[in-house]
Amino acid sequence: RFAANCNNGVAFADGEYILLLNNDVAPTEDALTHLLPHFEASDVFAVGCLEYESEARTEPAGKNKLWFERGRFIHSKADDFKSGATAWVSGGSGLFDHSKWQALHGFDENFSPAYWEDIDLSYRAREAGWKVLFESKAVVYHKHETTNSSVIGRRKMERISWRNGTYFTWKHATWWQRVQMLVWAPYWWWQRKVLG
Repeated sequence: RFAANCNNGVAFADGEYILLLNNDVAPTEDALTHLLPHFEASDVFAVGCLEYESEARTEPAGKNKLWFERGRFIHSKADDFKSGATAWVSGGSGLFDHSKWQALHGFDENFSPAYWEDIDLSYRAREAGWKVLFESKAVVYHKHETTNSSVIGRRKMERISWRNGTYFTWKHATWWQRVQMLVWAPYWWWQRKVLG
């Protein structure tokens, strides 16, 4: 699904940049003009957009944070939506440097069918020393998860996201973080199975 299809599309592309837009995303007319100038710096890997659910512009998204806690990597929206560094650029609305994408071999398809593949790609880019940015002036309207919820179902989506978050943690954790992951496993099992 998502990761493999994006990788296939990028393999056929020959432009200097790759713009990924989900089928439930509508960019404003000037979005690209705010994204492109960031790539004047040679160390920029990707720039993400400010996302709104509708033109009412409530519930902003697109800038993110990622941290390790209780044996897992956890993510959420950022505390502010000013332009600048972000933990990852969404695979549903972001501009990527084509050559750097290829150097990283694109999305890890082990995250199939969806979720966490864009977090993983941005994490690897930052590990390589490249910048992952957010641009508040580049606005898109995103009917979040409408495609996956209709095809996969919300409950299964949650299970897939949890599984992929576990894979991401194991993939990127240091040896000490892996120890913590194992120690905290019963806690997370309790949270998921007993508390719902």
